[in-house]
Amino acid sequence: MSVGSLSLQLVGRNSDAELLYVRSLVIWEQQLGADHPAVATSLNNLAGLYESQGRYSEVEPLYGRVILGEIGA
Repeated sequence: MSVGSLSLQLVGRNSDAELLYVRSLVIWEQQLGADHPAVATSLNNLAGLYESQGRYSEVEPLYGRVILGEIGA
């Protein structure tokens, strides 16, 4: 889903991209578990979208999950 989300983000359809990024994250967490690398990728994608929109208070917790070792440990 991240290719479609990225495409939407690139053409300025950020709200649609956000929905797909969130959906992807939820699916990966449910199917693979919170510590799977695919979850880290989804977190990074969503955080990147938020960062591009200046939504920094929402970025920090997403990156924090990876940095603090909750992913890929």
